[in-house]
Amino acid sequence: MHSYSIDKKIRTHISIALFVASIAISMLLRSILSPYSDIITARLSSLMITPVIEFISSTGVFPNFLEAAVIFSLLSFVFERWIWKLPPVRFFHRIPDLNGHWEGELFSSYSEEAIHMDLDIVQTWSEISFRASFPKSTSSSNTAAIHMEDSRGISIYFGFHNDSTDITSGMQSYDGYNILTLDDKDTLSARYFNNRPSHRKTVKGGNMGTFNLKRKKR
Repeated sequence: MHSYSIDKKIRTHISIALFVASIAISMLLRSILSPYSDIITARLSSLMITPVIEFISSTGVFPNFLEAAVIFSLLSFVFERWIWKLPPVRFFHRIPDLNGHWEGELFSSYSEEAIHMDLDIVQTWSEISFRASFPKSTSSSNTAAIHMEDSRGISIYFGFHNDSTDITSGMQSYDGYNILTLDDKDTLSARYFNNRPSHRKTVKGGNMGTFNLKRKKR
């Protein structure tokens, strides 16, 4: 996976909100749990777990667990993987959840026939990957951006590298770029171009095409 950019400063706002929440939670937990640190130490003492008692006394591990920095790290971890894609949260930041398996057809200047396409997307709050499969090749993304304020609506841009198993194609590894539009939550329409030389004499300067995908599984 790799990072992806967005055209809003919402990530900064989310980080500030998580930090403020961490401080509030830290203060609340300290007021509730701190009195119990002596009880825990006393019970450990009754069990004669001397190394544990010495560790708690010397490092203050119980109070440190309640530090805002620790809570911020935990909140950030949970938000990164799960909380960001909850519908109420996405209503606020508007970043689409693209996770899942997508299928459709690609129409290319390289071929006169439609080509079946599978696209698997894995996405977190800050990272994403696109892996496409075709009958004779696979491609993986290396850069990406999501624009929520594009004139076309929500647009997704990503560069890719493709490796072909077709030994008759001439160039078996090439690079390209995709521009996708999220038509609805489970439909993508797109256009692309790459630097693969075409075997068709009427096509100059690489290939281009379009594809349409439907999400089949989240």
